[in-house]
Amino acid sequence: MEDSTEGAPRKISPSGVKMITRTVSKNPRTTRGDLVNDLKRDGTKVTKPTISNTLRRQGLKSCSTRRVPLL
Repeated sequence: MEDSTEGAPRKISPSGVKMITRTVSKNPRTTRGDLVNDLKRDGTKVTKPTISNTLRRQGLKSCSTRRVPLL
């Protein structure tokens, strides 16, 4: 993370970022809603776009599931 002095402070603490990254690495099918609820339990109120931005900053990209034709 860059330590700049401009703009608003980060909503998610460094330990929260680690928790999110670890959770998604263990289970890639974790939804943003699940992550929002996990952080809410820890006392941090964030939105789904904030989760997406944080994951993108950590080098993790979201992707859609692949459609498999029914045979």
